[in-house]
Amino acid sequence: MSTILGGYIMGVDFERQQLPTISDPNYRAIEDTLISLKGVDSVVVLRAVPEPEVGPYELTLHCDKGNYLIMLNEYDDDGDSGVRTISNTSSDSTLIPILGDLYSAKSITRDFQVVCSIFKEFADSGNVSELLMS
Repeated sequence: MSTILGGYIMGVDFERQQLPTISDPNYRAIEDTLISLKGVDSVVVLRAVPEPEVGPYELTLHCDKGNYLIMLNEYDDDGDSGVRTISNTSSDSTLIPILGDLYSAKSITRDFQVVCSIFKEFADSGNVSELLMS
């Protein structure tokens, strides 16, 4: 699977500072990008190229003040697009702001190691297991 890594840092007044795009990054480059953005309001995207007709095609991370929202976009057998997020069952249904939008606390983690593990699995296999997303 070929991939592209990119994203942006959210600056003052929601001004976006584009990150350099990396074609076919190895996991070290992905991890270095994630670590450099730890605690920084930002978005990181790892996208499969070309997109598959069925299955996951894009992993997106939204970072805001140490809160991490991970979304795995995937096509189902009918060609419809869906999104999987983590399922943090220990959280309540409080809404947490992430880059100006509100999301359920159940779909957010503060565990940076989980974020790295999810990106590693997607980079290695093109998918993320249900177990890791829970």
